[in-house]
Amino acid sequence: MIHRIVGTAGHIDHGKTALVRALTGVETDRLPEEKDRGITIDLGFAPLDLGRGQAVGMVDVPGHERFVRNMLAGAGGIDVVLLVVAADESVKPQTREHFQICRLLGVQAGVIALTKIDMAEPDLLEIVQDEVKDLVDGTFLQDAEMVPCSALTGKGVEDVRMALARCLEALPPPRRPDFVRLPVDRAFTIKGFGTVITGTMLSGRVEAGSELILWPGEERLRVRRVEIHGREAENAQAGQRAALNLATSTRRTPARGDLLATPGRLSAGRLLDVRLDILASCRDGLKDQSRIRFHMGTADVEGRVRLLGREPVLAAGTSGMAQISLASPLAATPGDHFIVRRPSPALTLGGGHVVDPCPQRHRRRNPELGDRLDELDRAAGGRRLMLLLEEVAAAGLTRGALVIRTGLSAEVVERELESLAGRNAVVLDPGAESWVLDAAGARHISQAILQILADFHQAHPLSPGISLQELRRRGAPRTPAPLTEQVLSRLQSSGTIRLEGRRAALSSHVVHLDAADEAMLAEVVDAARQAGLDPPDPLVLLAAKDVDPRRAEALVLVLRERATLLRISDGLLVHHQVYEDLKKLLARRREEDPLFDVSWFKEATGTTRRVAIPLLEYLDADRVTTRRGNQRYIMAPGGARK
Repeated sequence: MIHRIVGTAGHIDHGKTALVRALTGVETDRLPEEKDRGITIDLGFAPLDLGRGQAVGMVDVPGHERFVRNMLAGAGGIDVVLLVVAADESVKPQTREHFQICRLLGVQAGVIALTKIDMAEPDLLEIVQDEVKDLVDGTFLQDAEMVPCSALTGKGVEDVRMALARCLEALPPPRRPDFVRLPVDRAFTIKGFGTVITGTMLSGRVEAGSELILWPGEERLRVRRVEIHGREAENAQAGQRAALNLATSTRRTPARGDLLATPGRLSAGRLLDVRLDILASCRDGLKDQSRIRFHMGTADVEGRVRLLGREPVLAAGTSGMAQISLASPLAATPGDHFIVRRPSPALTLGGGHVVDPCPQRHRRRNPELGDRLDELDRAAGGRRLMLLLEEVAAAGLTRGALVIRTGLSAEVVERELESLAGRNAVVLDPGAESWVLDAAGARHISQAILQILADFHQAHPLSPGISLQELRRRGAPRTPAPLTEQVLSRLQSSGTIRLEGRRAALSSHVVHLDAADEAMLAEVVDAARQAGLDPPDPLVLLAAKDVDPRRAEALVLVLRERATLLRISDGLLVHHQVYEDLKKLLARRREEDPLFDVSWFKEATGTTRRVAIPLLEYLDADRVTTRRGNQRYIMAPGGARK
């Protein structure tokens, strides 16, 4: 069954609450102040029976201009508007504002109720009908049924009910996201039950035991109990008014403006890229950097507008791309509707929908960026994924981020990515974080890596290759490591580069040493082997043979890459066989006593503290020994403590 919400709209004292009471039998004014003053201040809710077993939820909103923010908290989830106009007063300012708000929020259908006909002469009623027709001409209510009625006498009330039923039956099936979203419009505590929140289910399905995220704050909550219009229910579905009893922590109490949602589908932020429509009645338009009140769902947040078009003003009656900077974070999904109002004096300026809920910050107006966002807004499926990946270029995005920024399910995103990967349009990381990189970004990283390798080989022809750490730092500083590894793996598979240990080199690079170089290296190696654990510095030996310092460093690096000499510390390079003999000495010591101190080590190896300390630290790093206070413990072969 498809569930729907009907919301009222109209000027103060035009009979919205009285009509809801006549239709539902429920008094929606619940606050003492509302009853004392005879006006609606906050939202009211009631079930509406349309016959044939069909029931819908009704939201009654306040009509006074001072309470438009409360009206907005209730209007965000409605499917059909019941526009109420008093026959004895006709169209008034809040009639127009409420109607424009419904249009900006994407409401597509409704019924017009001309109330208080018992207080209007037939001639006046006819004039009012003409004025209402002028108001809705060319809009979604142009062909809506207009029903005269009186909540006081009951005349026409059933006609309103039937008109609503016909309107709801004619609606096409809604296109809603597949995950839970419930903006909180009320939150309170009931003794013996705990925290209860109410709201309109925008999408998804929730039941007792469901785990949801409370935004902002990303607090995980569990649903204890579900109620629909005061009665316990197995679940609540999209289009229903629901009350959820929550098992909460003590971090904070939910409040109006919060949002409950399925884990992993949203992320809260202070920036939103949007398409913004300015009302024709907003004569001065909206200037770049204007301060606003931003209303989305039940939230009301201060914000600032950054226009992204060519002009510094978005003119009345036009639309354009913008970035909203918010004073506090909100969680949104693409397509979410919102309203923007001037803070003071309060006035509805326009509204629109979210294009990208997690954008980068845009520092200045940029027509090209505006055009890109316009394309993103119109794109779907794989094209939308590619536009987002192109934007971040070499930085890449996770699959989870793509789910959040497209509003698509993880399954749909994965299907689209597999299709794109099949066309070599993206590079996919199979790891746990599941990073994605578009092909252009991969080419950019590949070209940077190849250029860095070529420059390195030219500067260091005797080096077998650059360290992978340095290559990543210089070639892909913004790219997550798993994506860089994928690019390197592809270059290796294609035979373009080779990866050896912790170094990378072009496949074409070969270290060439002439006979003189090899002879000098042989002398250095022989000197190191004969000197034992305190050999001469190879650079000093080469300098004595008038070898250029940079070339000497390259020759020593060759010996290190061949693993002939082990770098213990600066200036201390030990022959690999001497180090193996040291490990054998410690193995024999372990059979007697696995513990020893620095004094024993110096005596056993014939070294001074200058050499002994670096050697011990190297042994610790090699998991031959481990430090215990002022002593060392000799590990069992393989680095395990036994």
